[in-house]
Amino acid sequence: IGHVYKGGRVHVYQPVEVKRERLGTICLVDDLSLVQESMTRNLTTMVGLAVLALLVAYLLANRLQRVVAAPILSLTETARAVAEGKDYSVRAPAYREDELGVLATAFNQMLAGIQEREHALHTANQTLEAEVDEREKAQAELKELNATLELRVLTRTRELQRSNRELEQFAYVASHDLQEPLRSIASFAELLGRRYEGKLDSDADEFIQFMVQGATRAQCLINDLLEFSRVGTHGGAFEQTDMNDVLQKVLENLRLVLNETGAEVSRSELPVVMADPAQLTQVFHNLIGNAVRFRKPDVPLRITISAEDQVEAWKFAVEDNGIGIDPKYFDRIFVIFKRLDRSTHTGTGIGLAMCKKIIERHGGDIWVESEPGKGATFLFTIPKIEHLEQQAS
Repeated sequence: IGHVYKGGRVHVYQPVEVKRERLGTICLVDDLSLVQESMTRNLTTMVGLAVLALLVAYLLANRLQRVVAAPILSLTETARAVAEGKDYSVRAPAYREDELGVLATAFNQMLAGIQEREHALHTANQTLEAEVDEREKAQAELKELNATLELRVLTRTRELQRSNRELEQFAYVASHDLQEPLRSIASFAELLGRRYEGKLDSDADEFIQFMVQGATRAQCLINDLLEFSRVGTHGGAFEQTDMNDVLQKVLENLRLVLNETGAEVSRSELPVVMADPAQLTQVFHNLIGNAVRFRKPDVPLRITISAEDQVEAWKFAVEDNGIGIDPKYFDRIFVIFKRLDRSTHTGTGIGLAMCKKIIERHGGDIWVESEPGKGATFLFTIPKIEHLEQQAS
């Protein structure tokens, strides 16, 4: 039982039995050449079909590579070139007007926009660099100019300080040296007047009187000039000064004239400042004395002294109800020897100039607020102690 493949044939053996008795064996023999030929033909056909399929696949892949892969690879190469070289002038070729062509066109438009912005940014950077160079150059020139200006200001300040010292020294020496000859002139003029009064004609008596008055006035001017020149050079040291004590001292010194004129003086609480007490005494003396001198003859004199806190300084005010001052004379009244009315009131015109010089020595300012017939208010500032310490540090 079985089969055997031999010589291109198949031998199949099958036993023949009847009632379990083996009668013989049947052998069937089949020639397989036709089957082999059919299989060979089929195999050849299959191989041919496979080769054909491979050829078709190759052709399709080559076609797809040209249609799809080539634009994508070109787009990829363009993107790599832009990323590595930062060259936004590169463009991806648009092979067709399909989706890939639209993608390439959009990519090129994006590159064009980036290139425009890059160009604008480069131009702006160049403009900015030029502006920075110009600004640095201008700053250097300004710095050099400031240094030159500071040097000139320092040199000019030193020259002015030296000139002021020389002028003060000259004023002191001149006024000091002029006192003796003026005293001699005044003494001899008075002696001449007493000895020959009524013995000469009326003109001679008048001339002698003019001579005595002129010599006396010259002495007053020289004394005031000498005192004015000593403000900056012979001033006392600054110390904590209670302005209430300073004002009280001035009022005591002027008590007689205040009582004679019936003046009413009101005052507020005054602060403690860092100052030269003797010089501030002179300031209050001059300002209150001016209020008495320039009062209205038919109106009771009222004088008010007050102080106001102004953060960095104290502002003092001396207010009166006197004849007042025309605003056009505000600057003139603080100039030495400048008097507005020489016929009615006596004096050399140095009082307010002295006040201005003293207040400026203390680092403050002085000014006046007034109208004709409505009184005058003289105001001046004295820096606070802590402000002076900040400036010193």
